[in-house]
Amino acid sequence: MDYSDRIKIILHKGKEIYYFDFSELRADEHPWLMEIGFNQALKTNPKKIRYISNVAKTRLNLESKEKASEIFDILKEKGIEYKGAVIGITGIQRLIVSAIDRDTYFTNSLEKAKDWLVEH
Repeated sequence: MDYSDRIKIILHKGKEIYYFDFSELRADEHPWLMEIGFNQALKTNPKKIRYISNVAKTRLNLESKEKASEIFDILKEKGIEYKGAVIGITGIQRLIVSAIDRDTYFTNSLEKAKDWLVEH
């Protein structure tokens, strides 16, 4: 499956934000999209990555959690700062994401997510 239409770069107030659309994906598709998206972001050799993950109507599993942890470890090793916002999240998913990155911003508004990312 081609996931490229699920990864976009949004310009908001002069800042680049990666938008990862995980909505309505099966749990086994989630880690693949994460890897594709962050590899795309790393190609630009960034100092900071801002991202929004839309997880509406998708499922997270242990593999998703492990892939996210692996990606964040790589970013830390490379000295790349990252800030993330998640939209469309359920209570259980929020616990999983919070365990991986405690600084994640949760909202159901894309606009609020974009504003928060450029302000932080």
